[in-house]
Amino acid sequence: MRNRPVGVQIEASDGHQLRLTGDVETLLHLPTRAKTEGFSLAISDGSLIRGGYDVSSDCCRFSIGAEGAAIIKIMRADDGDRLDIGWRIDWITLACGSDTLCPIDAGDAQDMRQLVLDISVIQAVGVVTHA
Repeated sequence: MRNRPVGVQIEASDGHQLRLTGDVETLLHLPTRAKTEGFSLAISDGSLIRGGYDVSSDCCRFSIGAEGAAIIKIMRADDGDRLDIGWRIDWITLACGSDTLCPIDAGDAQDMRQLVLDISVIQAVGVVTHA
């Protein structure tokens, strides 16, 4: 039996991508605005991670917005951060923009949304019936 890593590692890869390795092997493609406005990752254990690019070095940096059940380590390097998540992940979501994570104590006056999604509504024209 082969020993598998537990959890997931996340690091920036080739421009606007995040490479996930470990229990999950995939690439998350970041929208262009993620580089200027930042992005957030919500993880099934309850963790919220902020990500962004350092303008001077063009390196991806992570910070913990809220701690969940996972043991999360941020490994700093000159060419960018690596996020080590020591927990089984059922799902992970990505949102971009400056308002993706709002503080719990944000008042109504700030009118901050927790997730900003670019979704357009498409309305069907006509009805299809089968005889």
